[in-house]
Amino acid sequence: MGHWTEDNIDKSFDYKLSDDPESSYSMIQGRTNSYSKIGDLLDSSKNPIFMVTTIEDVLRMYYTPIPEKISQCKERGIPVKLLTDSKSNHFLSLTRRLQATETRTGPLPSSGRIIVEKSSQLAISGELSQSLDLDDSGDTLLYTNSTGMIKTMYDLCKRMWLISRPLDISQ
Repeated sequence: MGHWTEDNIDKSFDYKLSDDPESSYSMIQGRTNSYSKIGDLLDSSKNPIFMVTTIEDVLRMYYTPIPEKISQCKERGIPVKLLTDSKSNHFLSLTRRLQATETRTGPLPSSGRIIVEKSSQLAISGELSQSLDLDDSGDTLLYTNSTGMIKTMYDLCKRMWLISRPLDISQ
């Protein structure tokens, strides 16, 4: 791998993303397409899943097939843990609509989203717009089965989970 320093900033180098020749990467554009890919991830999952996203994204997901896909995961015995930010207690009570196995609230590293299945697949977005429009074409999602990226993001989600606080949404 290349090392970045100010001395070699103008030089290019090859960056090997993974030692696994089976790794694939795809970019999905548009919020509807992103939610469809997240639904596919939930459909094909066999391992525990972390969903880390903003409360606004949770509200948008409610109007997609994602809550049903989460319920199907739970029926198959696959836990889906939702971690969201804590901007508004009013909106936090609405997280129960996603029907996650467990829900917690805490600080998020960004206003993006991470959906990661342990040892299997990862969908990650950068900063999300605050638009509630499901047709937002500025929403992009990176999907990969790269074991290195998955392990890193799953470990990050576990750490965030440990420092977050449980959210009682049973009311």
